[in-house]
Amino acid sequence: MFHALRSIVSAGALLVALAGAAAADSELRFATEAGYPPFNERAPPSGKITGWEIDLGMAMCAKMNRKCEFVAQEWDGMIPGLLSHRFDGIFSSMTITAERKRKIDFTDPYYKTTAQFVAKKNLRIDRSAEDLGGLQIGATPGTTQCYLSKHYPEAKVRIYQTTQNLFLDLQSGRVDAILSEPVLAKFGLIRQNPAADFAFDGDPVQDPDCFGEGVGIGVRKDDAALRAALNHALAAVRADGTYHRLTVKYFGSDIFGNSPLRETETAPSGAVTDGSAESVLRSSGMLNDVMAYSPYLLKGLGLTIALSLVSILLTVALGLITASARLWGRHWLQRLAGVYTTVARGIPDLVSMLLLYFGGQVLLNRIGALTGLWSYVGLSQFTAGVLAIGFIFGAYMSETFRGAYLSIPYGMIEAGVAVGMTRKKLFSRIIWPQLVRYALPGFTNIWLTLMKSTALVSVIGLEDIVYSGFAAGRATRQPFTFMLVALFAYLALTILSDVGLRVLERRYARGVVRGVGR
Repeated sequence: MFHALRSIVSAGALLVALAGAAAADSELRFATEAGYPPFNERAPPSGKITGWEIDLGMAMCAKMNRKCEFVAQEWDGMIPGLLSHRFDGIFSSMTITAERKRKIDFTDPYYKTTAQFVAKKNLRIDRSAEDLGGLQIGATPGTTQCYLSKHYPEAKVRIYQTTQNLFLDLQSGRVDAILSEPVLAKFGLIRQNPAADFAFDGDPVQDPDCFGEGVGIGVRKDDAALRAALNHALAAVRADGTYHRLTVKYFGSDIFGNSPLRETETAPSGAVTDGSAESVLRSSGMLNDVMAYSPYLLKGLGLTIALSLVSILLTVALGLITASARLWGRHWLQRLAGVYTTVARGIPDLVSMLLLYFGGQVLLNRIGALTGLWSYVGLSQFTAGVLAIGFIFGAYMSETFRGAYLSIPYGMIEAGVAVGMTRKKLFSRIIWPQLVRYALPGFTNIWLTLMKSTALVSVIGLEDIVYSGFAAGRATRQPFTFMLVALFAYLALTILSDVGLRVLERRYARGVVRGVGR
């Protein structure tokens, strides 16, 4: 048993050693929400990030002679991810506000933003009343929430983390009206639902305190050179007509330029091509949409399976180590193992994931800076997910193994010792077969729960089946369809796992006399 433990510990140490790799190239990485069409989104069939901001960013990178990559990041993790050096900039329609400028710097604005109310044509919004006539208003965090709080303090406001959910609740009638960016509402809501009879209510609203100086690229305060290079590149793409060409391609006319954002009055059919925003938003039917995104969804499913398998290896390793410490370790080691199981089972899975992903990399690099052992270590999303899931479920697995070992009749172990069995033979002939048999029911429950818990990695931007389904749902405005795909994918994995583990359980139960009713 101890030889097996040593092998597992070595494998676990290797996994932890691969937690990050030094960033050595000069490639620029920009974070984008990848769910804000037509500015940024996922396009079929591969789920490639496309959109107006992506094309603009690539044109700017060409001016700088730099290779650039856009990575998906949920909105709430944008600034923490930038500060922890996960990427070099935020290129995701982030408004330049005084509050954000206290934490990060911004380039010059690459477009001006505002907001506009959207509701049914027959609905009257009383914009002179502090409660907007008692209507339920939907908004997203940041600029629109700021405007409503400041100008309509008595209004009933419901905040949504994504524009997709904002638009869906307006369509379902959960809110009476929304306050949204005009271009986004025009292309993502009004044109996609002509039968719903949605329309803009009144002129765009303005407030420098909430809408700031415009939308810019976020960079770290200590990265003045990158900020200057991006400003120079932005000026260059404006001067050579690239900026105008891209806005016409996506919106039908140059709606940004140096002027405040305004609604596009005309957009010729086919103005958006190459798989970009409007063509993706035009849903072609439930089945066709699923088939179009099937390569991207299958890739997400494969990542979910890989994450589950690697995580269960770490879980088993930690479970065996902790169980061994509690069974045979010294007093201080037993206490340490007890603290680990208590802490791991007491912290919510999501909190552990976020702490490790955002805080773990900062901690690693601070240790490196203090000791001089390394200059930079990047903790990948996959590694952060494996470590967080393994850390949590390792505590549960340790109790499964400890209980299974204590269930083995001790007389059998004594008999093996009495007949002169070596430690290796004692483990392989007596302890291991019974340990597996007693542990399999608990192991099955932990494995199935762990596999479903991998869905949490979507919050840190890892493109598993949940993230892939959510991204495809946002692009096609069919979140329910793609969440059903994710549901059936998990159900299929659960059924296959359950069948396989039951076969294994029957194999290790050969020769065991079952009681009545079992």
